[in-house]
Amino acid sequence: MVPSYRFQNVVKDDVSIERLKYGNVSYRFAFTRLLARNVEISLGYDYSRINCISTGNTFLQRDTFYYSLTNFGIQKYNQVILDDPKLTYNGGTIGFNFYRLGSLAPVGKFIGFSFSYGIAKMKENEAVLVGKRMIPDKENFFRTIGAIADIDTVNITEKINVKSFHFKARIGRNYPITDNIMLSVGMSFPIISYYSNGTTQKIGGTLNKNGYSLSENKSWVLYSMTSIKRYNRIMLEAAIRFHF
Repeated sequence: MVPSYRFQNVVKDDVSIERLKYGNVSYRFAFTRLLARNVEISLGYDYSRINCISTGNTFLQRDTFYYSLTNFGIQKYNQVILDDPKLTYNGGTIGFNFYRLGSLAPVGKFIGFSFSYGIAKMKENEAVLVGKRMIPDKENFFRTIGAIADIDTVNITEKINVKSFHFKARIGRNYPITDNIMLSVGMSFPIISYYSNGTTQKIGGTLNKNGYSLSENKSWVLYSMTSIKRYNRIMLEAAIRFHF
């Protein structure tokens, strides 16, 4: 899980809801084998159902206008994304752990690193709700509920098929529970991240942090890369290990 203090957007019964999201969750199933008294290797399958965080991003609406009192003319305004798009991520990870400070594999403290590769896809012609949020009916730090206006359904026509590579450092500890079951806790953080869809390539640190102006067929690739990146930042890890 990657800790998060961003807001997630959903539409329910024609009402816009922004609610605080505490973490971005990913899942892994791994097989681990000891190579030496203090070294182990692991091979894992990774899965994430990525919610693209939309706060700070706008949709360029080209057919809705309002009267500006300051300029005495007609100007366009941008709609906001009301229902966060979804990505499905599948990938694999190979990792190495080195046990230290008197620990003997697989029990005790370890440091290590991992290489992961995966593909994130968005459903073809994914439907996204965009519109204008009205003055909230209920508002606090954790959730905002309000009516919406000028709601439109946008079909994302830009093909989203993003390949990503991550090189991460890891630290953690394994605690025995029974003779063949252990609890593993730790954390990891990316050192190098790389994203590509074949025509656009980005290093993780160069991705836009201030939001995107989106249209039906513009900027969704970079927006998706940024969303994938949010699932691969400093990650808290917890696992049950069964030994056989």
